[in-house]
Amino acid sequence: MQTALLTLALQLSRWPATTPLTVDGRLDEAFWQSAPAITDFHQVLPEAGTPTAATRVVIAVDERYFYVGAAMLDPPGSARLSNVSRRDHIPASDDTLSLTLDPLGTRALGQVFQVNPDCSTNDGFYKEATLVTDYSADFDFEAACHKTDEGWSVELKIPLEELRFDQNSRKPWNILVQRHFVRDMRYSLANAPLPRDPLCLLCLAPSLDRQEALPPQTFLRVTPYALWRHTDQDTASRGVDIKYRLDSSSYVDATINPDFSQVNLDEPQLSANTRFALSSPENRPFFLEGADILETPLKTMSTRSIVQPSWGMKYTRRLDGQDTMLLTGDDRSANRILIPGPYRSRYQTINARQKYWIGSTQWKNEDTQFGLSYTHRSYDEQGSNQTLGLTALHLFSREDSLRWQAILSRSDDTWNPEPHHESIGSAGFLLFQHKGEVWHSSLELKSLGADFRSDLGFNPRNDYRLGILTQKLHQDLGSTHIVYYLRMTQKTELSQRPMQIQNAPGLTLSGWLGAELTLETRPETQERIREDGALHRYQQHMASLGLYPGSVVTWVQCDLTFGERLDVTDDRVRPGRAESCAVRLALGPRIEWNASFSQEKLLTEDAWNDKDPILVNRVARHLLVFPLTTRFSLRYIRQEERTKRMEAAREHTEIDSLNLSYENTETLTLHAGATHSKGDAATQRDYYLKVSARLP
Repeated sequence: MQTALLTLALQLSRWPATTPLTVDGRLDEAFWQSAPAITDFHQVLPEAGTPTAATRVVIAVDERYFYVGAAMLDPPGSARLSNVSRRDHIPASDDTLSLTLDPLGTRALGQVFQVNPDCSTNDGFYKEATLVTDYSADFDFEAACHKTDEGWSVELKIPLEELRFDQNSRKPWNILVQRHFVRDMRYSLANAPLPRDPLCLLCLAPSLDRQEALPPQTFLRVTPYALWRHTDQDTASRGVDIKYRLDSSSYVDATINPDFSQVNLDEPQLSANTRFALSSPENRPFFLEGADILETPLKTMSTRSIVQPSWGMKYTRRLDGQDTMLLTGDDRSANRILIPGPYRSRYQTINARQKYWIGSTQWKNEDTQFGLSYTHRSYDEQGSNQTLGLTALHLFSREDSLRWQAILSRSDDTWNPEPHHESIGSAGFLLFQHKGEVWHSSLELKSLGADFRSDLGFNPRNDYRLGILTQKLHQDLGSTHIVYYLRMTQKTELSQRPMQIQNAPGLTLSGWLGAELTLETRPETQERIREDGALHRYQQHMASLGLYPGSVVTWVQCDLTFGERLDVTDDRVRPGRAESCAVRLALGPRIEWNASFSQEKLLTEDAWNDKDPILVNRVARHLLVFPLTTRFSLRYIRQEERTKRMEAAREHTEIDSLNLSYENTETLTLHAGATHSKGDAATQRDYYLKVSARLP
């Protein structure tokens, strides 16, 4: 791929051994003023041009640490937005400085460090193949900020042992520095002239020339934990996590009797009118190292399918041209196997001990990534499931890419009463994308065979083919950006019988206060929801609005779909709508309130109003956070779901959770709390205290 932007490498300075750094955010060490700095920034939003605010960034390294010192001036006549936030929860309305660092030099994976003026931090991994940053991983580093009337500054001190690099590689590192803030518009600056909607980011990141080899970074971390819990009776458990960095590029993770309880509740989802299993993101520490190596378009490897292991072991190796992961362990859970189908997914419960193996390796350079994966899950003598797959990404230019996956599965189910319990399945995926300055096009093709299954992944559907063609036209009208689009979808059974046909034109406008408004119409959708059912026809319209109003109401997102909806239970079309709204409020510098509400309604055919609805499904969530510091916080969560279907009993569940947390991964982590769950059938109270400490 051509990367003419990157002909000039940035200089990685050497931190002077005679100058100790006091991490206070003030940049008063003489080195920060004399060292070469990144000052050439380009405005990306609201429109390409000269930056509206000056930014100066200095980067350096020594035998143990990677240093960053940055000074940001505020735009004239504007109010800076910032609040103390939990780690990895900085709102998009805050002023932020973000660094995406690629220490392997492959332009495939970046480590992200983001900070706001109150020194709240986000950190995680950015993956070029998906343009997504996963904030689940946490790195141990120091950050300090200093605010003045003219702007703010920050110092970062990142241990080299937290960076994933190959000490034997001489490839230059790559670094993308971005600054975001919201005033009358949403502004974004970068140290490279990025397009508004890029096909890739690290492909455009300037190189970082390091003059000498870095020493190997090895360590051994042992983190035992103890958990006390009271529900119907008192229970106690203990376990240990072990992390060993063999050299700069290799890790071994082990866990014995891990605690995988959810301290933070998963986001609630509407479920009363669904046919397929719902997924949740991975946030358990043992599985986070190298999680990006397991990502594939068809999600054939998902560690959320591993529920309750008594032990686990993982090996991760990252080189400048290859990433590898091997994962093994057992699972003591209730052995619920996700059985996919074309119209509905279900779970099969068997009584057997589970063992699993996952292996994935990726070969990569700036233009191509190629991956090979294997999974194996066994259920004693009652069966097993294996998958073997290939994945690839080709970047033909800064505007064109191709991603594909081909995979085979074998399932041997002795618990299946059918005489032929062994089956072979296959699946395929292809995505072509073009992102020019004006036209964006994408074509997605997917095919999953009737016998395809991935017990260590998340594939709730099979036995279908899917094609999605999307065309977008971008246009600037002053400071307002408009995207006109048309999305055409066709989904069929493997026998070519149609399952869904939909053409959806729409437009998106973005501009004032960072607002983004999307309007879409679906004039005629044809969809079948049962194998023996009819091909229904219905109309829908959709509106979505997101904006960043100010320092108190920092973020609002509301979505509405109205017209006609499919009634899954009765297999028919009814008038109805689905609506949701989420808001984040900063009630002072140390109080955060997140509220969300979702609702789906199905109405009778002759009553387009809300009188006597067929179905009402409501989900509400309130999250109050008191971040006393960036490590110490008090959280209160209330979740409530109500479901009422005509001529059926009302269903109602409530969950209240109070949690006090101190999280310092370098020394001590403590969680104490109580949860009260109330349903139609039972009420449950749960009290817990969990302490984990890293041994020196």
